[in-house]
Amino acid sequence: RTTLLLSSFPCLSFMLTVPTKHHQHHHKIMGICLNKPIDAPTRTERQLTRELRRDQQIDNLTKKLLILGPKRSGKSTIFNQLKYIHGNGFDDIQRQESKQSIITFIIQSMQNIIECIEEYEKYKRFPIHKFSLNHEAKSSAKFIKSLSLKQPNINPLILSHLQILIKQKAVERILTNPCKYYIDYSIIYFLDHLERICND
Repeated sequence: RTTLLLSSFPCLSFMLTVPTKHHQHHHKIMGICLNKPIDAPTRTERQLTRELRRDQQIDNLTKKLLILGPKRSGKSTIFNQLKYIHGNGFDDIQRQESKQSIITFIIQSMQNIIECIEEYEKYKRFPIHKFSLNHEAKSSAKFIKSLSLKQPNINPLILSHLQILIKQKAVERILTNPCKYYIDYSIIYFLDHLERICND
């Protein structure tokens, strides 16, 4: 008995019995039919393959940099600076979004400074002249504390109140070492450029 395997594809199998002249037994041939031949790649498939290879080559040439760090450590600042210096800069929408973030940061930081001053003044942990505000500054502090963090801009009124607070000895003392009081150090830069931020 002879068995001949014609194909290895699991489609429809068949077996042929072939009589022979010299033997009383029959040869049995097993095979498979209904096999679909493998077609050559189509034009679309070849085009997709070329595009995938091209994309892979571009990706291999792309320099990737992973920036890690805690919140407000400067990750976005580095990216934005690279984009500004080596890219096309910011469009109007991105500039407005960045300005809004800066305004929110300024107001929130000044509110934290005021809260810090009031807390120290409340418990008298230091001599009163180190952490206290005069009458005018207390009115400005009350105004700044009432502002929403979603303030669209720093108008002249807000600017005037911020400038009054900045001149206070208590605020100056905190700004000499803001990290000690859990205030972000970059607030010093923005307070130094308040007028430019307002007029931009």
